[in-house]
Amino acid sequence: MLKHLEAFWKSQGIDPDEHIGNMWGWKVSYIGLGVLTFLIALYFYRATYHPQNIAPEPTHQTEEVSKQ
Repeated sequence: MLKHLEAFWKSQGIDPDEHIGNMWGWKVSYIGLGVLTFLIALYFYRATYHPQNIAPEPTHQTEEVSKQ
């Protein structure tokens, strides 16, 4: 099959040994950009609308009872 493909390329004036490029490179780059954008948006959403209390205030005070 490669012989037929190479013959077709030669008939079209295309060198079969020429590098035609990476057909998945730009697609993977855009997918990676989409994933990073989603993760950054998720981070900002959680940081803005669901803040976590680093040091929450105590709800009650405890007193030590000494035995006498």
